[in-house]
Amino acid sequence: MTKNSYAIIEICGKQHKVAVGQVLVVDSLAEKENGLLKVEEVLLLVDNGKVLIGNPKVKGAFVTLRIKGQQRGKKVTVEKYKAKSRYRKKIGHRQSQTQVLVEAINS
Repeated sequence: MTKNSYAIIEICGKQHKVAVGQVLVVDSLAEKENGLLKVEEVLLLVDNGKVLIGNPKVKGAFVTLRIKGQQRGKKVTVEKYKAKSRYRKKIGHRQSQTQVLVEAINS
């Protein structure tokens, strides 16, 4: 693949545009740190202006990702309130995330 190539892949039900050397933050994956992950759900592949569109996936194409580490996302606060009943509730949530490095795009 050349410098002008990229792919659109699907990980954990979400679509991401990736290029070689890019660091990507996705939902938590159950892989070990520094492990390799082969993603075969390639929906679109662009290599130097040549476009391959999958139906729904591009046959034979895959993207190799290296797991860089686990992290936690930004805290989201949810507040519940009901009028005239003194009901107030405050809840927080932090999503677990995985940081990955795109090593190769293969067609």
